[in-house]
Amino acid sequence: MTALYKYGSALLLLLSLAGGAQPLVETRLGTVPKDGFYRVALAPELTRHARGNFPDLRLRDERGEPVPYRIERRLGRSTFSWLTIPVAHLEETDSSTRITFGMPTERSSGFQLVFANTAARRGAALTGSDDGQRWYGITDRFELAPQSTVEDGTGAIAQLSYPPNTYRYIRLEIRNGKAAPLRLQQAGIFMGAPYPERWQVSGRHPFTDSSANGSSIVRIQNPRGELLEKLRFSISRPKLFARNVSLREAGGRELSTGVLMDRQLDLTFPGTHAPALELFLENGDNPRLQIDSIVGMQRQYDLVAFLERGHTYTLRAGDSSLRAPAYDLSGFSDSATNAAPFLAYGPLRTVTVAAPAKGDNRVWLWIALVAGVGVLGALSLTMLREAKKREP
Repeated sequence: MTALYKYGSALLLLLSLAGGAQPLVETRLGTVPKDGFYRVALAPELTRHARGNFPDLRLRDERGEPVPYRIERRLGRSTFSWLTIPVAHLEETDSSTRITFGMPTERSSGFQLVFANTAARRGAALTGSDDGQRWYGITDRFELAPQSTVEDGTGAIAQLSYPPNTYRYIRLEIRNGKAAPLRLQQAGIFMGAPYPERWQVSGRHPFTDSSANGSSIVRIQNPRGELLEKLRFSISRPKLFARNVSLREAGGRELSTGVLMDRQLDLTFPGTHAPALELFLENGDNPRLQIDSIVGMQRQYDLVAFLERGHTYTLRAGDSSLRAPAYDLSGFSDSATNAAPFLAYGPLRTVTVAAPAKGDNRVWLWIALVAGVGVLGALSLTMLREAKKREP
């Protein structure tokens, strides 16, 4: 029976490979009222069929001619001038606290820390790293002295300043000695003219949570293959927490390492369509997190193109053989495209493409499938004969 099970599993794998190819989909854009630049919002129902960074998107007119386009992340104008710096790792010892920050900008020279209201002072040091493994000195010692913002406020701000550098990670070591540690609430940079990215919710994702030996594994399902670039967690207990976490595609690449805190409930990572993700949490001696829901999100993307009145346009996605196009975008200046109006598109439809006579790898899959069926049948007959021989 063990052999039969193994062959049956292999057969199921071959079936999934033969029939599980990503479908091609296309949609027709709305009527173009006049010549000019237009924006097409790439909604989740379309991006779930496209590959990461959208190299397979193709826009064509009614004659089949390619139409150059540019993909842009949609940005929102905000009156707030605060760029959040995520905590990538948190480590507490008996005498110190080490906080690693993932820098969101290519170059930095300082940022602000917001602690729970305190007047405590601590010795501290700063180091930097490009890979999170090898660390280099920035400031050997200085005094960290958070200052209360207002009399009735609950936060105290400390300004970190250091020589300009391009380190991807900055690590702050707070030397507590025998005193109690300080509680970090958030970190960030005051910006002069921020343009925060806009995000779109793709929906809630089912998950299972298992805990053992001071750690938890949360398995997150993505059955429709949505494009995921951020997960937002709703956690009801405990009220105050900070846990080191890592996120991976199930059985695959690592997407993100960071810290989930009561004031930092999002994880951002490179886009993935993986059908399942695994979140690993380090609980230590603390109670496990009670996760109530997990929401998937993607950035809001726009396709920007110059369209002409009187023409019809079709947008297609899902061809895994295509590479990112190299268009001539010399006329796509910001001044010309910033005010481009949005153009809607119709329902998606699946495209059936005739299989090529040569060079189609799926032919080999079907050959392997037939061979697998033959082997499985032969094995079944052999087992049946052996069973008859054993009959009295």
